[in-house]
Amino acid sequence: MEKTKLNEWRSALIEAVILAVILYFLFWPFLIEGSSMENTFKTGDRVLVSRISAYFNLIDYSDIILCGINYNGNEEIIVKRIIGKPNDHIVIQNNQIFINNSLLTEPYIKIPGSTDGNVDITLKDDEYYILGDNRTHSTDSRVFGTINKSDIIAKVVFKWYPFGEMGFIN
Repeated sequence: MEKTKLNEWRSALIEAVILAVILYFLFWPFLIEGSSMENTFKTGDRVLVSRISAYFNLIDYSDIILCGINYNGNEEIIVKRIIGKPNDHIVIQNNQIFINNSLLTEPYIKIPGSTDGNVDITLKDDEYYILGDNRTHSTDSRVFGTINKSDIIAKVVFKWYPFGEMGFIN
């Protein structure tokens, strides 16, 4: 009888470890802080992120990601939107963004026409260009430069709070 209890505990522990590993890579909760992604996200919003998307490089244009940066000597995890991918030519001028000579349409930004800066850059094989949706209140690639693939921690896949705004992130 005692051996049966031990086997039950061992099975439960193995199942718990497997579930924790799956959740860690597939769906991990994250709390949004700051105004740089308004109107998409506000401080206090809660999302689920997928680390496996970053691991397998399932990152595409306009995806929202978590990435780690070192800014002003501080390690930070930030939430931003992918604007440019490896080998893209990015130009920002007159509050407009051009990717490979095509004007970028951005229905998600808080204030249309608010992308200030003068940028003319061709990304390297491992570089991404990221911006916040609230361009007037975002510290992003216009300030700290490009990020590398290895800086991408996860992709935001689902907003679960506030409950009335629950849904998958496109």
